[in-house]
Amino acid sequence: MDGLPPSDDEWRLDGLPDKGWHQPKALLAAPAHGRSELSGLRGASLGAYRRGDPYAGTNHLLVELLADPAGPATRLLRLLDVDPSTVRADAQGCLIGD
Repeated sequence: MDGLPPSDDEWRLDGLPDKGWHQPKALLAAPAHGRSELSGLRGASLGAYRRGDPYAGTNHLLVELLADPAGPATRLLRLLDVDPSTVRADAQGCLIGD
């Protein structure tokens, strides 16, 4: 069965854009930040900025997480028999200014 992200790939942070972002630090007893989380947050922030939105909200984050066809959010929706492109299009339609 095609599961969620292989654990070794999720923790590799090389190649992620980091200009203007500090190095993440995990809180005591909290899990480390993963690749999908960090790239999603950074992409959502950049996408909101490019659109001229005053902040990056959950819709920005969902749109960004579903942009990766091999990402864990997309694979999870497929496991649930939900079309990720439909969910992403709905989230894009809910963004500020649309």
